[in-house]
Amino acid sequence: MLNPDWCFDLPDKDAEFGHGLHKYFMLDNYVNVNCASYGVSPNYVVKARKRYMEEIEKNPDLHFRTKHKKMLEERRNLVAEYMNADPEGIVFTFNVPEGMNTLLRSLKYEKGDKIFHFSVSYPSTKMVINHVMEKFGLDQIIMPMTKDIIDSDEKILERIEEYVDKYGDQIRVAVIEHIIFMPTVVLPAKAMVKIFREKGIPCIVDGAHGFGTIDLNIKDIDHDFYITTVHKWSYVPKSVGVVYVRKEFRDQVHPSCIVLEPGRGFQEEFSYVGTRDYTSIYAIKEALEFRNLFGDKKIKEYCKKTVIEGAKRAAEIWGTKLLITDENRLTTMCCVKYPIQDRAVMEKYNELGLAMLNNHKTYPVFVEYEGVCYIRFSAQIYNEVRDYEYHALATLNHIKDLKNSGQLQ
Repeated sequence: MLNPDWCFDLPDKDAEFGHGLHKYFMLDNYVNVNCASYGVSPNYVVKARKRYMEEIEKNPDLHFRTKHKKMLEERRNLVAEYMNADPEGIVFTFNVPEGMNTLLRSLKYEKGDKIFHFSVSYPSTKMVINHVMEKFGLDQIIMPMTKDIIDSDEKILERIEEYVDKYGDQIRVAVIEHIIFMPTVVLPAKAMVKIFREKGIPCIVDGAHGFGTIDLNIKDIDHDFYITTVHKWSYVPKSVGVVYVRKEFRDQVHPSCIVLEPGRGFQEEFSYVGTRDYTSIYAIKEALEFRNLFGDKKIKEYCKKTVIEGAKRAAEIWGTKLLITDENRLTTMCCVKYPIQDRAVMEKYNELGLAMLNNHKTYPVFVEYEGVCYIRFSAQIYNEVRDYEYHALATLNHIKDLKNSGQLQ
């Protein structure tokens, strides 16, 4: 139930999406076309989290000893309902990298086992894989995700089958993406999991961008392991991750930070991982209330439509093109080729991004794919196409300034 004391922080359920919703968020003189990195919480949810913090400080002993576990269970049930998953298989982490560490470092290996993953896996995922390889004497199998492969679900599945046929007996675990962070393609998770399952290979699915952008159905896909981020797209405060573990694996998985004695049970071990700020998890309740005000379907459709139209407009202004043109394979993110392809640009991503942020109040997420530089755009319900037009024009002005100053040729 919506909190009546904060209803002035809520728009009408029939309110039009776009700039009219800015007042319900805390964005300050900032054209945010990058909600995909960190997410944004509305005022209604921020106030809820603040209230939870205040309640804890009034009596920490009472909270952690009598209320915490029940509140965690209630939020777990909400997430399970949204994902159509068994709530007993869901635990919270603080982000996807923590979830990936939890799973890969919990599994048992034998020297020489192999970990399968894609060439476009998220950088921190590759780091965890490398750490586990070094620690346990493992090898890796990297499947290249070149443009000709990534453009076709059929080719992706055919190539996976080739790798499984060749290396299946050696693969201990497969790590695959549901939505690739770059080039932002939705992959056929159910079909991929099925291929590995038929060879008896457990599969970790990185669904960092799944919660809030696509229709999740964990029971239908019957995942072994699924990791997602709740704060990126669903208005939950930073930061909350979710790990789903299939029943047969739950006794093998333990928190990356062990506080309670292993063997207490899957849910019990993850229920308390030390004195941390759990208020973002508690605020899942209010974040989903805000989301339900408009309806999940309406939000997803608007964000997808806005980012695709905005990306096309940016490409038009820059005289470039979208990396992925099949709209059926996109969600709420889209990559556009940067207007100049200069090594100096690719070597100064962070510097250029911060300059845009400081001088133009907008931030470009630079990504590189097959030697080409792109900007990854994303959209939320407060965005309009003109945000992407503004960003594109600001980019051209910024490039002009860099050339005039001799920093770019």
